[in-house]
Amino acid sequence: MPQEKEPKGITRRQFLKGATALGASALLSSCGFKGEPAGEQPTKIPSPTETIPPAKAPTQESSPIPEPTSTPEIVSIPGIILTEEYLKNAFAGIGGEEVITNGQEEVSVVQFGQEYVSQSWGEEINFANLPQSPINSLKYLVSLGVYQGQEGVYFPGKQGEEVVFPQLKDLSFPTLTLEKVPFEGEQREQEHPEWIFPQGLVLRPDTQMTVVGLLNDPKPEGEITVDKGAPGGEPNSVLVAFTDYLRADENNIPRHYLAILPLHFPADPENKNTLSLQNFLKANGYQYDSQTKEITFIDPQTEKQTRVGLNLIEEDFIKDLRQETGLAFVDQMKGELIRNPVVPYPDQMPAVWELSKQEDEKGNISFLLQEENDQGELVPYARAFYDEEKEGWKWQKILSAEEKLAQVPQIEGLKALWQEEKIIYQAEANNPYGLEEGEYAGEFVPN
Repeated sequence: MPQEKEPKGITRRQFLKGATALGASALLSSCGFKGEPAGEQPTKIPSPTETIPPAKAPTQESSPIPEPTSTPEIVSIPGIILTEEYLKNAFAGIGGEEVITNGQEEVSVVQFGQEYVSQSWGEEINFANLPQSPINSLKYLVSLGVYQGQEGVYFPGKQGEEVVFPQLKDLSFPTLTLEKVPFEGEQREQEHPEWIFPQGLVLRPDTQMTVVGLLNDPKPEGEITVDKGAPGGEPNSVLVAFTDYLRADENNIPRHYLAILPLHFPADPENKNTLSLQNFLKANGYQYDSQTKEITFIDPQTEKQTRVGLNLIEEDFIKDLRQETGLAFVDQMKGELIRNPVVPYPDQMPAVWELSKQEDEKGNISFLLQEENDQGELVPYARAFYDEEKEGWKWQKILSAEEKLAQVPQIEGLKALWQEEKIIYQAEANNPYGLEEGEYAGEFVPN
């Protein structure tokens, strides 16, 4: 493997340097809001009732009465059910001229989408079209939190203490920085990497993670799996968004990727050698309750606890979100970071498929997607390759021999035969060229 070069870019600390107290006000903030909600509200997921044991009385009358101890404040923020309809209506009634600020500059919500959101996701995201694209609405919300420098509990509907998107008043995302993650080599040796999407995901210290919500559909439909069962059955999964500051563009806008991680493995919740959400949280000092699905943030000054319940993503929405995470992740090529590491799904997927990674002698990486034919055999379907000039992945359909023959020119008196990577023409009987039957007459090499 080529020696990894030190990538150029900015760190998250440099990115947020100089930010005002706006971003800090969201850290460990309470769940109170100003303003009235507009439109249909999401269903809340109730959190368990907290109980605090009473103080014990002294056992003897002569015993000194202990000084009363204060119980740390506990704030519970329940998750909600995220549906396509909810995200379509997230920005209903917003004209586009409303101002978004990160404490250093102000920008309209339309301009923010054009200049920041689109760059951060590597695709055009039009604010006016968000009601038709719930996934783009979700991406917009993730980018907004990163732009504002939010850490801890991020409320997309608020800016400081002001409610700017009333429809989102009940929505919260745990947002935190992963200072400790396994290094690239260690990540390749993790147990159960097949439960992480995109495949081959590479993370580095100081990566920011936004926890979007829980899934109950861990495997992509149609993927061939062999002995990939997690211990104790399939794990629950969680959709997250990672922020990559090393791939920031010339305007210092970082890249975002959606990813799916196992929450934890049911039969082995203490497994520490998997890239699961539970292990990420524990490694970085956050408390996580695998029973209630809550992340706890503790204020070191006041010991105030903020318990955030994870959102639950509607089942009908999962398939589209899974495709947005991509099939595979390629961190580097020829020893250099590439701008767009996520290999997307092709426009059409076969019913049953398998993906394999390939690398040539020049260090170029490609992916072969195979489909299962009627005889149960795997045959080539499409190939993905990286366009270095356009800095993006492209899919090329692999035609069968019959499909290729149907596209070549038909010549009277000649028979076309497929041989390796070219078409061979042979003479037929009674051809007008004076050739013997079966005699070579020429060849054609398709693109």
